[in-house]
Amino acid sequence: MDLKSLADAIVAVVLENYGGSNKTTENLEGLKSRWVQEVQSNEGHGSSSPDVTIRLTSWSTLVDDKGELNVTVEDAKNPCFWSRVCLHNMAKLAKEATNPGFCKMKSYNPRTGMESLLITPTSKASAMQRAGRSGRTGPGKCYRLYTAYNYYNDLDDNTVPEVQRTNLANVVLSLKSLGIHDLLHFDFMDPPPSEALLKALELLFALSALNKMIVASDKYKCSDEIISIAAMLSIGNSIFYRPKDKQVHADNARLNFHTGNVGDHIALLKVRSMKRARDIRDQLEGLLERVEIELVSNMSDNETTKKAITSGFFPHSAKLQKNGSYRTIKHPQTVHIHPSSGLSQVHPRWVIYHELVLTTKEYMRQVTELKPEWLVEIAPHYYQLKDVEDSTSKKMPRGEGRAQGG
Repeated sequence: MDLKSLADAIVAVVLENYGGSNKTTENLEGLKSRWVQEVQSNEGHGSSSPDVTIRLTSWSTLVDDKGELNVTVEDAKNPCFWSRVCLHNMAKLAKEATNPGFCKMKSYNPRTGMESLLITPTSKASAMQRAGRSGRTGPGKCYRLYTAYNYYNDLDDNTVPEVQRTNLANVVLSLKSLGIHDLLHFDFMDPPPSEALLKALELLFALSALNKMIVASDKYKCSDEIISIAAMLSIGNSIFYRPKDKQVHADNARLNFHTGNVGDHIALLKVRSMKRARDIRDQLEGLLERVEIELVSNMSDNETTKKAITSGFFPHSAKLQKNGSYRTIKHPQTVHIHPSSGLSQVHPRWVIYHELVLTTKEYMRQVTELKPEWLVEIAPHYYQLKDVEDSTSKKMPRGEGRAQGG
C-alpha cells in the first residue's frame, strides 16, 4: 500500500469514529467536509461564536502505557480532537524529516537560581535520533539545515545530561533522606557542577526542607489559606488562560482577582476551584492532620498569611530601585515583576516572589508585598539588619512603593 492509500485509510478510520449518529447517512466526502467546517469553527476561523475556545490535553496524557488511545466522552464529540488523532497517525507515516540544528533546552543557572528555556545547538546524538524518525516504516530522508562541517566540528557528541542543567534541590533532598550527606563526593553517573549542589544545599537549609511555609501557618493561625495557596502554586503557570486573540479581555478578567492589591499569593485563594488544586489541597489537609496542625482560617487578616508565605520564601526577596526595577537581596541581580502579576503596575517597595523566569527580561512570578522587618524577624539565620535597611530618604519613582491591602 502506498503512502497516499495509507493516509486515506487513516482519514477513513478517524471519520468512522468521529461521525457519531450521522455516520450511516453521510458518505465519506460529506462527513469529511462537515469535520473540516467544525474544526475551523471551534478554532475561531468559521462563522460560529468567536467566544468558542478549545483547550486540548497533551497527547502524552491521551495514550496509556500500551499505546492505546483513551477517549473521553467530551473528546469523542470534539472535532479538533479527532483532527489531532488524524495528524498524529499521519506523522508516523512520514518518509522525510527536517532538522534545523537547534532545539529548546531547559537550563538552570545556580548563581541566580533561575531556570530558563534556551534555544541551543542540537547534539550529534539528537540529530541521529531525529533522522531515525524519517524511517519508521521504511527508507526515508532527513534534511539537515546546516553544513557537514557544522555537524562534525560544532555539535557536541551528546546532549548535556539533565542533572547538569537543572535545579538539584529535589535531588539533594532525596539523597539526604537516604542517609547520603557527602554530596560533593557522591558518585554521580554524570556529576553536576559543584556550584549547583551548593546552591541546592543552601536553598534547603534556608527553607528548612521546603515545608516551612505550611509549618509556619500553625503559628500564624492561617493553615486553611496556606495549604490552598501551596496547592495552587504547585500547579504551575496554567491557572489563567490567555488566548492570543483575547489578551485584553483575559487580562481584565484576571485583574478582578487582585482587587485591593493583596498580592498574587492571596489572589490565588479566589481561584481554587481547579480539580488538580483541590486534589493537592486534600492531600495537604491530610498531612496537617497527621502532624497535628489544626486547620484554621484567618481570611480577615492578610498580614498573618503574608508572614507565613514569607516564612517559606524568605530567600526570594527583592527591593524596588529608583528606575522601577527590583534588586534581589541575596545574590543581587536586577529583576522585574512579571506583567501577569496583579502588582505589575503598583511596584511596592519590598516584595517576595515564588520563582524567577527568564523571557525577554528576568521576571519574578507570583509576587506579594512584605515589610522588610519581617525578614529579620522570621529568618534571623539568613538576614541581618544591614540587609534590610530601608533608607526612606531615597526618592522612589512617583506613585511607586505604595501598595496597599495588608
